[in-house]
Amino acid sequence: MIKNAVFYFSGTGNSLSIAKDIAKEMENCEIISMGSSKNYDLQAGYETIGFVYPTYYRGEPQKVREFISNLNLKNNQNTYYYAITTCGKYDGNALVHIKHLLKRKDIDLTYGKKIVMFSNYVVAYDMRETIEEETKQSQKDLIQIIQSIKNREINKLSITEPLQEIAYRVLIKFAHNMDKHYNVSDDCIGCGICKKVCPVGNV
Repeated sequence: MIKNAVFYFSGTGNSLSIAKDIAKEMENCEIISMGSSKNYDLQAGYETIGFVYPTYYRGEPQKVREFISNLNLKNNQNTYYYAITTCGKYDGNALVHIKHLLKRKDIDLTYGKKIVMFSNYVVAYDMRETIEEETKQSQKDLIQIIQSIKNREINKLSITEPLQEIAYRVLIKFAHNMDKHYNVSDDCIGCGICKKVCPVGNV
């Protein structure tokens, strides 16, 4: 039986949406959260394994790095591996980092792409008036990316960008405490969606 897996990490829903759309197009595909702190051992036999996550400070979320570092992939050495990072504009070294993490496991990241999406982190950014145009473009880009994954395409990722790396290493340290003083107004309707999608159970 053909098996595929998509590991995702999503703070506000963009990356989860991408992971779901990819899974719909892949036969017998599991969707697995990278928000878990447990070690995850995959059985043998996966044709494709993907990682979908947002770009944080021109790199990947620390939780993604920790999860992949602890992920046991020894039974799937010859699998097609891909990574998709969502971002507002720049992805920095978010794909290169994953390539290096997998290389430590003697695995090659076969395909990696960024997908530009509108920013929905309303704590720091205003929702732009171009949101509809950006959404249409990201959906169009995703169609091509999914087709590339289906065709098992290979692309060469760029090397680490030093200035981006410095910015990432400095700024990512602040991410853990950014939600410490977060609160909501009476506009909150108590729907519970934020609690459901929070990848680390903070809400």
